[in-house]
Amino acid sequence: MNDQRFERDLRAVLAEDAPDVAPATLRVALQQVVAGTRDRRAGSPGVLHRIGPILAGLASFALIGLVLTIAVVSRTGPVPGFGAAPNDASLSPTPAFLWDSGVVRLTADEARITAGGREFLVDPGPISVDSDPGSETYQTLELAWREHGREMRLYMYFEADNEQWWLNEVRTNVGQEPAEWVTYPGPLLRAPLGEPFTGSIERTSADGQHGFRLEELRLEAFRDGRTRESQDGCRPVAPPADAYAGDATDFMADTGLLEMSPDEAADWLAVRALCVNWRFQYRTDDQGSGYGEYWCTPPRGIITDAAPDSNGHLVVFVQTPGNPILPTRPQPPLGWGCD
Repeated sequence: MNDQRFERDLRAVLAEDAPDVAPATLRVALQQVVAGTRDRRAGSPGVLHRIGPILAGLASFALIGLVLTIAVVSRTGPVPGFGAAPNDASLSPTPAFLWDSGVVRLTADEARITAGGREFLVDPGPISVDSDPGSETYQTLELAWREHGREMRLYMYFEADNEQWWLNEVRTNVGQEPAEWVTYPGPLLRAPLGEPFTGSIERTSADGQHGFRLEELRLEAFRDGRTRESQDGCRPVAPPADAYAGDATDFMADTGLLEMSPDEAADWLAVRALCVNWRFQYRTDDQGSGYGEYWCTPPRGIITDAAPDSNGHLVVFVQTPGNPILPTRPQPPLGWGCD
């Protein structure tokens, strides 16, 4: 591009696009530059040399205008090309309580348990967070900790169908030892399958001595990738029930499973196409607290008991000989040995 064409184009841009709100001194200087370029003599300083300081002034003025524009737009909406402005959700404070077992996730701004007239979750010790992954229709969230010198537990039981899921039952300890359960039957809340429940929930026992409260609750169950598919190609050992159908002492005695190793029992059950899952149980302290891990494959140890679950599938309980105290460990979302 030659100087003459460049100067013509520059005059058009500067003359037409200069903002009316520019300072008067800047507009006068601009007019002088435009006029001066009309009778530029040969050998005179080039137009870029003569208008350099003015362009710098215009750039500063344009920068100020850009900053003001961004400031105004950011108060009313996103700036095109710069991404969306942060919404209120991204600025929300971190919830006071967050429990995620890898299967069920719960957050709440306030959580309280009343047991025997005493409040828990006020100053709890380390909280063990666990879940029974169950199946497409059954999951749990199981919390255990020590507070006020005793063990406290909060267990939640979830069920689902093809359209929705719900909190079917909540259990808490009575806050005394030996521990006993206080049960709050449901359904206590519902949500469409694949969506969380948000809101608050509060229940009190009939005698007014026990209860729980969860404020600003967000509860997620039966999440994608966190729901175990039902076992196919196997038969239940008992009819489906609302809860564990009781012990399987007779079944274990008649079949001789109690005398087998977990691997031998797994082979015996597989030959007969019986549905089975496993629990590896161990003590976590010398005060009676324990932990149960969900296993899809037989863990090492000795078989101690068995019971049908709510689907009628056999649950076989295994522990290390002598039942030593062991530290808890994070469980894979779907359980140990589960694909």
